[in-house]
Amino acid sequence: MTVPVPPPFPTPVPPVKKKPGAKQWIILGGVVVIVVCLCGALAKSILGDDSGNGQAGDSPSSARPADAAEPPEDSSSYGEYGTFDAMDEKGRGDSVLTLPGKAAVVTATHKGSANFSLSVLDAENEPTGDLLANTIGGYTGVTAYGLRGLGNEPKFLEIKADGAWTVKIAPIGSAPKLDGSTGGDSDAVYLYEGGATTWKATYSGAGNFTVVQYPESGFPNLAVNEIGKYEGTVVVKSGPSVVTVNADGKWRLG
Repeated sequence: MTVPVPPPFPTPVPPVKKKPGAKQWIILGGVVVIVVCLCGALAKSILGDDSGNGQAGDSPSSARPADAAEPPEDSSSYGEYGTFDAMDEKGRGDSVLTLPGKAAVVTATHKGSANFSLSVLDAENEPTGDLLANTIGGYTGVTAYGLRGLGNEPKFLEIKADGAWTVKIAPIGSAPKLDGSTGGDSDAVYLYEGGATTWKATYSGAGNFTVVQYPESGFPNLAVNEIGKYEGTVVVKSGPSVVTVNADGKWRLG
């Protein structure tokens, strides 16, 4: 009896690798485009739009060019005292003026026979400690307020007078510079921008004679504080600084 022999299994044929078709390339290309767009959007959100044209919904930072210049700083050495337009006032008798700045140079005159005083007040009408003038009769002089940095902010100038007066209020930076020797016969204000040195000071009046230097930083330098005639040599700090002189007679510095 013959037993049938099963036919041999066919040899497996390895699968043929197919090359990507056009459809596959289209899908792959679309993925790449999406990734590139997402990266571009992310970079734009981080770096900001440098076109300078803000669109609706843009934040202020994205609408402003990245290289926009910052506002220039005040180059004046006396900018800390503030700037404003100078004001000129005149009148007769008692009066009160509203001050234009927190510190200023005050040039005043008075033609009368009784007491004449200039006192700086705060918002509550309390003295700030700046008594600019206090004399009997006529007066011509230059003073300053707001240099000490003490007390409340200056708001008003109280004028006590029995005659005609004039007052000019100007920024601290408008004061004349003190270069070399100078002198006068009444109150004065200067800007000193030199180095540390010494000055020879003389005074021939009968009242109080003071010379105070207000440097840009640190404590004021009370160079002279005498009553009556004076002659001496005093130290001066380096500038920039404001120098005030209080006198009722002839004086000289330098």
